[in-house]
Amino acid sequence: MIVRVAMVPHPPLLVPEIAAGAAVETAALREASLVAAGALAQRCPRWVLIAGWLRGQVGAAHVSVAVCPVPPGSSTAQCRRIGNELAQRLRRYGDPVGLLVLGDGAATHTLRAPGYLDCRAHRLDETVAEALAAANATALLDLDAALAGELLVAGREAWQVGAAAAQSLAPVYQGELLYSAAPYGVAYHVALWDAVSPASVT
Repeated sequence: MIVRVAMVPHPPLLVPEIAAGAAVETAALREASLVAAGALAQRCPRWVLIAGWLRGQVGAAHVSVAVCPVPPGSSTAQCRRIGNELAQRLRRYGDPVGLLVLGDGAATHTLRAPGYLDCRAHRLDETVAEALAAANATALLDLDAALAGELLVAGREAWQVGAAAAQSLAPVYQGELLYSAAPYGVAYHVALWDAVSPASVT
């Protein structure tokens, strides 16, 4: 089963050599992402949806990796189906599984953002941050796909697939939001979800 879920941005921004001039400004984001990936490595010998740079940075070379690509533009229904199918495959594994979900928020937070300024971006990413902090899979699945597309959200599909898979494999998660900000007008979120055992819930 999935025992831990880490939500991080897409890798290019995280790698200092690629980020170049933005490396200093994104240091806090990179550190939060390494914390999240390190937490996966501590509990999970098997990962699904992986960024190789993060894996190398946290000393998780021993971790076995499976990739679950999500077609851009997938509808919420399609994302839910992909997530449920992933969950079915993961049920066959006997060891704990970590889910690493790669996705960026709206790219429309400032005048200099890739998608210029759209005042709706703040509320959407606020909703995402709240859902990640509360480990609220339903809230992620309820994100408006059309609005996310208009705001150039590059993580909606992956978040929804991850939410559907996690929801199928454990009834309750405890969430922690490690980072949420919009440097350069693009929102980035880092979060950890830990599955809560039924005994802990009762």
